Amino acid sequence: MQRLAGEGLLVQHAYTGWEVVTLTPEDAWELYTLRCSLEGLAARLAAERIDDAGRAVLTAALNELKDSIAVMDRRRVALADLTVHRTIVTLAKHRRLSMQYGLVIEPVHLYILSTNSMTEPLEAIVPEHEELVDSILRGDVQTAERLASEHVSKHGLRLVELLRAQEANG
Repeated sequence: MQRLAGEGLLVQHAYTGWEVVTLTPEDAWELYTLRCSLEGLAARLAAERIDDAGRAVLTAALNELKDSIAVMDRRRVALADLTVHRTIVTLAKHRRLSMQYGLVIEPVHLYILSTNSMTEPLEAIVPEHEELVDSILRGDVQTAERLASEHVSKHGLRLVELLRAQEANG
């Protein structure tokens, strides 16, 4: 529980217990702006450095996302979505980038769960991921970086707007 508190997912209240942190508009903004930078860089580096083994792993991650959407399991979709993004970060082969991404991975998972819950239908996220993965597989560094940042920004802005509307409605 202390680790989860350190990751910003739990709050300990003295003498009363633990509480799961709710995602605020500010949290969502911080996560998506951080993700834009980290994942844009990761996509660019992955496109530069990808090899045949990396292509197979990334393609498999994308296929798992498509399979999870086909059965409409939102938790599985969120995990598969996160796996695509984590795979891209791993393929960047940048130890410090991976370390920084590791610091936000759990809040990012919460963020992806929240974002995917707003995506109707779930199939709408497939073309974005396909285009991003394709640009990495082709080694198109500029497109990969741009698409990764745009993808995160689009969903991040949507989540911030939703959370602000929820706060306004009490």
